Amino acid sequence: MVQYLYSAYALKPEYAEIVGGPAPNSTSLMGVIIEEMQHLRGVNRLLVELGASPVLTRQDFP
Repeated sequence: MVQYLYSAYALKPEYAEIVGGPAPNSTSLMGVIIEEMQHLRGVNRLLVELGASPVLTRQDFP
């Protein structure tokens, strides 16, 4: 999520419409950020319900 937030706030003002408002939809960058955070929350809630610990670290891909 950090890369999404960094991208959203690093855009030049003339591209502000790409960022969009903080509405959870897939038509703006901020909307995608919020959707991704909701997915992370949902997965971690499921892990806790199954008796596992939440995972907030990233996987180390090759």
